[in-house]
Amino acid sequence: MSDYKVKQNRSIIEIILEDTLVPFQAIAHIPCTYALVFAPHPDDEVFGCGGAIMRHVEQGVPVRVILVSDGTHGVSEEDITEYTLQRQNESIAAARILGYGTPIFWHYQDRQVCYSEKLIWKISKAIRETGADLVYAPSIFEMHPDHRALGMAVIEAIRRIGKTVCVALYEVGMPLRPNRLLDISDLVTRKTAAMECFVSQNAKQRYDLHIAALNRYRTYTLSASVTAAEAYILIPAEELSHDPIKLYQSEHARQKALGLVMDSSDLPLVSVIIRSMDRPTLSDALDSVALQTYPNIEVVIVNAKGGDHREFGEWCGRFPLRIFSTGRRLKRSLAANFGLDSASGEYFIFLDDDDLFDPDHIANLVETLKNSKSCSVAYAGVRVEGETGVISGIYNQTFAAARFMAGNFIPIHAVLFKRDLVAQGCRFDENFDSYEDWDFWLQVARQTDFAHTAKVSAVYRAQLGNSGMSQPLAHNLQLQRLSRLKVWKKWWHKWTIEDFDCLVTDFHQQLVLLQQQLGSSVHSENELRRLLEEKERLQAEHEERIATLNQTASERNEQIMQLRSTIIEIFDSRSWKLTAPIRFFSRTTRKILQNGKPVSHLTLQYYRRESGYKLLRRTFSILRNEGLNGIKWRLRALQKNHGTIATGLKAKPAARLEKHNYLPLSTIDITKYDFFFFDVFDTAIIRLFKKPIDLFEYISFKTQDPDFHLRRVQQEAETREQYKDRKEISIFEIYNNLASDSIEEEIAAELKFCVANPEVYDFYSKLLNAGKKIYFVSDMYLDRETISRILSENRFCTYEDMYVSSEDDLLKGDGSRFEWLKKNIPESVGSTIHIGDNRISDFLQPQAHGFDAFHFMESSAYYQQDSFLYSKIEFLNSKRSLGLSFLLSTFRYWKSGFHDQPPDYWRQFGFLYGGALISAFCSFIHEQLSRKKLSCDKIFFLARDGDIMSQVYQLLYDDVQAVYLMASRRCMSFPSIKSLTQSDDEDTLRLFTTSIGVAGAKDVLERFCYTDLYNLEADLVKIASDPPAWTDRDILACILRNKKSIMEKVVAERGVILDYLTEMGFFDQDDIVIVDVGWGGTIQNALDKLLELGGYEKYRIHGIYLGVNDHAKNKQAKTGFLFNGDQLQFVEYLNLIELITSSPQNGVVRIAHVNGNFIPVTGAISEHEKQRQLVAAEIQKGILDFAHLIKKRGIDNLDFIRAEDFKALFVSLQEHASEEDVFQLGQLRHAAMLGNNYEQYVLTKS
Repeated sequence: MSDYKVKQNRSIIEIILEDTLVPFQAIAHIPCTYALVFAPHPDDEVFGCGGAIMRHVEQGVPVRVILVSDGTHGVSEEDITEYTLQRQNESIAAARILGYGTPIFWHYQDRQVCYSEKLIWKISKAIRETGADLVYAPSIFEMHPDHRALGMAVIEAIRRIGKTVCVALYEVGMPLRPNRLLDISDLVTRKTAAMECFVSQNAKQRYDLHIAALNRYRTYTLSASVTAAEAYILIPAEELSHDPIKLYQSEHARQKALGLVMDSSDLPLVSVIIRSMDRPTLSDALDSVALQTYPNIEVVIVNAKGGDHREFGEWCGRFPLRIFSTGRRLKRSLAANFGLDSASGEYFIFLDDDDLFDPDHIANLVETLKNSKSCSVAYAGVRVEGETGVISGIYNQTFAAARFMAGNFIPIHAVLFKRDLVAQGCRFDENFDSYEDWDFWLQVARQTDFAHTAKVSAVYRAQLGNSGMSQPLAHNLQLQRLSRLKVWKKWWHKWTIEDFDCLVTDFHQQLVLLQQQLGSSVHSENELRRLLEEKERLQAEHEERIATLNQTASERNEQIMQLRSTIIEIFDSRSWKLTAPIRFFSRTTRKILQNGKPVSHLTLQYYRRESGYKLLRRTFSILRNEGLNGIKWRLRALQKNHGTIATGLKAKPAARLEKHNYLPLSTIDITKYDFFFFDVFDTAIIRLFKKPIDLFEYISFKTQDPDFHLRRVQQEAETREQYKDRKEISIFEIYNNLASDSIEEEIAAELKFCVANPEVYDFYSKLLNAGKKIYFVSDMYLDRETISRILSENRFCTYEDMYVSSEDDLLKGDGSRFEWLKKNIPESVGSTIHIGDNRISDFLQPQAHGFDAFHFMESSAYYQQDSFLYSKIEFLNSKRSLGLSFLLSTFRYWKSGFHDQPPDYWRQFGFLYGGALISAFCSFIHEQLSRKKLSCDKIFFLARDGDIMSQVYQLLYDDVQAVYLMASRRCMSFPSIKSLTQSDDEDTLRLFTTSIGVAGAKDVLERFCYTDLYNLEADLVKIASDPPAWTDRDILACILRNKKSIMEKVVAERGVILDYLTEMGFFDQDDIVIVDVGWGGTIQNALDKLLELGGYEKYRIHGIYLGVNDHAKNKQAKTGFLFNGDQLQFVEYLNLIELITSSPQNGVVRIAHVNGNFIPVTGAISEHEKQRQLVAAEIQKGILDFAHLIKKRGIDNLDFIRAEDFKALFVSLQEHASEEDVFQLGQLRHAAMLGNNYEQYVLTKS
């Protein structure tokens, strides 16, 4: 090869190597759909990523900026308030130049930003709430401790979130090694102007010039046309788990060398004890400790090797580190005891020098131990990894003390335990040099149970060990056997017969579980094979069909062409043109005769309460979705008995309302305007309470201060009187004289319960895309910063400015605000429209000052004109209830999100009548588990009612598993029959022998759900020729004559149901918690009998129900939500509640065991049942919509909604039904007994 080519190849290789260190090409922008910027101090958001922010704004991408600390380090106490305000105003001024809106301030103290679980949680919450897919954070290589801590916390938060999010690390005080360079050449002037806003900082040091120089330096590897660039390390979330470019290790190694400590805490001290043989892997183990998010840890290294040991300094990351040595080599058990004696913590955890912790391992264990009052030990799951990081197994079994008799199933570094156990005498037996941890757990298990967190959060690298205990190799087996025998020899005489019985029981349960898993795997494999064959068959059929269709299509196309030619000839003919008027008249007359009458009737029914616009929308919605039959059905329901259906419900006459031509925002022609002014509250923002005072009542409830709302209202009135020379007051002035009350409570409540109006937000987004200038204008006592937070947390992040009356004493109501706007934004006159709900402030006043105005619908008008609420709203308002205020406002917010396509009637029904009921009930369940101190990691939801309850519970709470059991009343009652005698089975027999709903032998047989009880059927037919005359005694006598055949099926079914319960983990815990709709708790009674018959008497069943009636058996084990004994106030609504909670699935009458699988057997499906299932599916959608809504808003407690509120909702439906309510409820029937006799109405007139 020539010298020239050698040199050329060398140059190419050098360029490639350089490009791996720093990019040689600039990018124009960093793609995303929502950008979230975290800045440690006010100014870092501009210095670090000001250019990127402007790029996003250019492209219409929403940007939210969060400034974490106040930046007041070194400022005297008396100057802090003023200095904080100055720094905030500097960032706000810079934000206006960048164009992203107003930043959010978290108010952390400068140099107190700590890498902690709390900060990581708060960052994660912000990412999820915004839906950001690109998050900016300071580089972890920065000099300032706040920069490093914030960068690490953001990285850890994104690592936990996983896919769909990228982190972009930026530089401020220390250059980083970037993988992206962003060209900001055309933005330098604006970025310079933004940096100049930080007068307070540039006066100390010309940071603006430093950053300008840094941005210029970043063009070193770029073309001459690029004059400024910002540098970033861009990392997708899925790569963070692999520690790209050694972010974690490099940072902690640097901190360790410098002796930096990042934070401190008053939380219990955790001692991490490492028995070290000074192996190279010790550095990895220490790095995993350094990354722990739990803030109060000490590291205790025991030199088990003896002699010299590497020095590690005094710190492991931010945690103190101490090395202890006796000067000689120590056995494992002796080293462990030495570590226990040397440690100072309240909690201990061991870590071998070749294993690892995940960052949240200790934090999770401390939390688990804290929540488990009865345990002194907590353990997590551990994954077994090979040298390449491939997972080869997982230790994560549930706890059973007897299992320790057979061997150790918990790795030592999975366990966190209290120091008290050592004080009680638990020590490592120094006669053991292997399996010493097993022996230790045997001691501990005699003192306490182990609390289990199922999360897998540590790594066991078995292949790196050299004891021979962890690897099942042939030459290790004899050593393992001898060590095992040594442990058993010590403990053999201490174990009792009961201990062995528990061990055998556990082995049987494990064996059953393994057999079930094997059967499931075989079944899955067979099913996959079948599906593959089916796929191939269908593919062949589809290919054949496609060929046939192509041929048919070709022939049809030819026919169409011929017909078109014929049609053209007809249309061009003179006779066709001459007869056109006749055809038109005939067509019109026919339509009027066919459709005129129903349409006119519908118009008359709705005209009194609907505007013309809404009337047309509703009419066409019914025609589009249901056709003409939908209109006819409604008319029949309205005409029958003058609006009465057989239920006895009557439609309330529609109140005559003043008609307003409220139009949707989409009717505004945005091309006519450059400026858009928005009112904030009740326009852009909806409170999830109908009135502001309701928010104060909520605070009264939350703080358990019944007089707060009265004091708050009184103080606002007095403050307005005190400053009567002014037009507006501020919230701070109100609270100046409420010294004992917290302003933070009110602001937090505003943030929680204020939501974006969906219609306004969609219109706002449309304006952003069109490049319009947006302003927010509010007459409000809240301060600018709070309103800005409310707007930004609801994604109103980008706007020109916001004007608040509490800040400058200008009001829309008296016109002074609009006069000021004309003077200060003169270019807006003639090209602006103001949008708001108040007729005077937002409509008449702007028009009087030369602005166009759009009168947005007021909240009171919404409720009066809503097709679902209008007939009930007056009654519900009269209750003056906090809970109802929340429900109605939440309903408005939810329904507004559907815009011009309102949801199905039954979906609205589910949201209003079922959403809060089921969500509040789930909150009640969660509270009962804690109040009754029930130790369980799963709860069982029964019957069809448990379907929606389990879904909502699992959505709202993830600390306990919600298990849905196929456990209907028939399913559990039949196998619980003991002897078919009154003494043993009185209540159960009543279910099968009642003559209610019996129209023939078939009805009785359907209760048993077997088609082969031929003798019983023959006996039933012989009883009487007039089945309605049958008595309970007649049916019972017939059943008793067939006792043998019935009991054979009872016994067989009982075995299946007990096996099914075992499969579902029903007997995995002593406290069995079941949930159902309730009333008498029949299923719980049957389960109690089943447990007795199956030999499971030691287990305790606790039932939690929507309601428990007076006559319920074993009432002390049953708890009701709506009522607990006195059901009188709800007795009329029990059928309605059962409709709300029912499942859209077929009812399960019994369970069959087929080919190793438990299969539900369903009964016959009647037409009424089919219709009920369709309704239930829509109701469940509405209930889940409500649960998702409160979950998203962080509303985790609905205790302020009382049982009386739910009753008021039911009464409003019963006494104030609309035409639609009467029609829809009149179509349904309810089955109260076993079988398919749908004879009862869901709701009747009282």
